[in-house]
Amino acid sequence: MSGDILRFPDAQSMAREGASLIASWLNEAIRTHGNASLLLPGGRSPGAMLGLLATPALSADVAWHAVHVFQCDERFVPPTHPWSNRRFLEESFLSLVPIPDSNIVFIDTGCPSVDASAQAYELMLRRHSLSRAKRPLFDVALLGIGLDGHTASLFPGSRSGTERSWVTGVDAMGEPSVKRISLTVAALSDSAKVMFLVPTPDKLSIAESIATGRFGDSPAAGVAARERTVWMLNDPRSPEPGSAGIATEVRCRS
Repeated sequence: MSGDILRFPDAQSMAREGASLIASWLNEAIRTHGNASLLLPGGRSPGAMLGLLATPALSADVAWHAVHVFQCDERFVPPTHPWSNRRFLEESFLSLVPIPDSNIVFIDTGCPSVDASAQAYELMLRRHSLSRAKRPLFDVALLGIGLDGHTASLFPGSRSGTERSWVTGVDAMGEPSVKRISLTVAALSDSAKVMFLVPTPDKLSIAESIATGRFGDSPAAGVAARERTVWMLNDPRSPEPGSAGIATEVRCRS
């Protein structure tokens, strides 16, 4: 895969730069097309970045009424459950920015099964794609990775959907071990820009292996944005804040 690796000395500086870049990408899409679609990840890793994105310093410059939000995955629990990705996104970000409720498309976990939820969400995405003409499904996708190389809820050895499907049900895996609904690699890759967020140094090794093509059989390695893929790494080995080049960029090519 190809991508740009940006290294930061701590999680705070990484979150600050990442939030600024996300805002810039959203504004670029809105200026060009009149709207932007934003794909948000599950888990708690993006919390700091999303919190900064919602602060007035960045939020005031984004036309949130023109932003449409989607989930990359969800745990098969009620939306009020502590494990719910929807609940976390609402509390940490969506309740803090003026995005119309009609612009937010959540994965419905009230369906009889994960497969039924996957089918319902796929239908919503297909409808969304009809309004996109030849544009990618998403303008901006924010993703995380696990120590095993998983992204969204696509784990090594888990169901990954068909070649043409955009959403799949996933058997109980991961932490917490619960059934899930996830976008497929095909859907995740149908993004203009993808940002992989790696906020803890314990994931540096796996992130570097994936970003440089040394771990090509992991789910995350299959994701490649149409325009640009960026890896945001919390790397204590990078320069201290205030020194020359707080972000160290390495361009990787397949």
